[in-house]
Amino acid sequence: MAQYTIFYLFICWGLAGLCGASILPLSDSNSTSQSFDVMDYGAKGDGMEDDTAAFAKAWGATCHTKGSPEMIIPSGNLFRVGPIEFLGPCQSNDL
Repeated sequence: MAQYTIFYLFICWGLAGLCGASILPLSDSNSTSQSFDVMDYGAKGDGMEDDTAAFAKAWGATCHTKGSPEMIIPSGNLFRVGPIEFLGPCQSNDL
């Protein structure tokens, strides 16, 4: 059940306007932050090509980073993502 919820949230973030979702930083401004945009890992966001591998790669980079990493899913795109698990353990305590 949780993995479907996570999948739904990520799709909603990609379609932020349609789901009323927004991405807000979870950390304070004084902490070290790195961003990992799924587009930089090969996501097309065209609704046609499978973006699952790009999401997995971006999550891997996010999960293996200390500090306050953020996985960025740009709005205005339609991401086609199949079943995926976002698992740890991660380097950051903020994830």
